[in-house]
Amino acid sequence: MAPDAFHLGMKKLLLAGLVGFAVGTVLFAVGREIVWAFAAQSAGRAISSSLRWVGTFQWLYDYQTFLTGILAGGGVLWQIRQAAHSERDRFEANRAAARAILPLTLSEVSEYAEKVSACVRPILETSDHGRVVVNLDISDLPTLQPGAVENLRSMVEASHKDERTYLFNLLNTLQILTTRSRGLILDRRRERIILDLNVHSILLNCAELYAYAAGLYEFARNKSDTVPNFISRRDVASGLFLTHVHGELRDTLVERYRLSGDGPNDP
Repeated sequence: MAPDAFHLGMKKLLLAGLVGFAVGTVLFAVGREIVWAFAAQSAGRAISSSLRWVGTFQWLYDYQTFLTGILAGGGVLWQIRQAAHSERDRFEANRAAARAILPLTLSEVSEYAEKVSACVRPILETSDHGRVVVNLDISDLPTLQPGAVENLRSMVEASHKDERTYLFNLLNTLQILTTRSRGLILDRRRERIILDLNVHSILLNCAELYAYAAGLYEFARNKSDTVPNFISRRDVASGLFLTHVHGELRDTLVERYRLSGDGPNDP
């Protein structure tokens, strides 16, 4: 059962219990008055007194404080129920809006991963014994379209608890790629040594980011209502191919990072 359905069911059960308790209390009070009447006087007078107590609504006066409390409690429960309905409607509206723009955002993320991969791959051609030559000039790397991260954040806010891990991992991969890319530029400007491993890690991040975006397309396009739990190592290997890492370089990365299995890729 979904959490919203469970909470709604509990509220209905609580309301039914409150109403039942109120009715039971009134019936108990009526019964008690009748018993006391029969115990204190003759049957005829007892019946007459009981009917007069019930028919003139004397019981309302005798129990007005208690009944007022019951009605107030019912009103509070009704307000809580209405607020829950409004909150659920607002959540679903935000979710629909975030999901509607998700395909465009994922396209921007995929394109960003491709561009960064294409920009850093040529660096390996200048490598000498695992190090990039000192006089290499690295231009500024591509940047993600403005608003893409904000759109992903909106999707996280409008997601269910079991969907957030995948979205968190996507954003975490994006953050790591951005940090490493900026670090690469900074290292070259300061003429620090860049190892092949530095470039390999960026290419791997590009493939992971591409795989995370690809895994969300069916959900984003309403072809599925399920967000994947993870991307597999094989998904990352496919991401290498789709970010145009081919041949010996791809084989090296697949072997080094063990991307040939179907198990979850460690974020």
